[in-house]
Amino acid sequence: FTAEDFCLQVVFYIEKILKTYRVPIIFRGSNSYIEKLVEHPMFMFKYKYEKYFFWIDGGKSVFNRRVDMRVDQWSTQWMRCDRFSFQMHFTPKESDGPSMKETNIDREDETKQMIIRASISSIKCNTRMLICNQLDKIQRLINKKMW
Repeated sequence: FTAEDFCLQVVFYIEKILKTYRVPIIFRGSNSYIEKLVEHPMFMFKYKYEKYFFWIDGGKSVFNRRVDMRVDQWSTQWMRCDRFSFQMHFTPKESDGPSMKETNIDREDETKQMIIRASISSIKCNTRMLICNQLDKIQRLINKKMW
């Protein structure tokens, strides 16, 4: 789903909702997608619609706890698989997680368990960096674009 796809869908649904005399609310979405929607001249969003932006900032400690909880839940479910393998590469999106393929790994092997724990820790760290980057983008939108 590209940023342009997102923008086209949003504009379509905003118009549909406005025809029913209701107030459309765009909830969530990538900062990059929202920025494209507002700034791109093709969509005329900034000129056609009254807009308000709300960001909820729970603070770093709240985000870190939430990341730990989500990754722990994901990894617990993932570890229930009978056959699994870690390939040590990650994409910028934490939701993609590590890639998996069917390979037996002896769950009792201490070295492999250390690798798994380190990988889970790495996912948490990468996700925290992603959150910091998102918060930086939000600050840029607030400070430079005056949103």
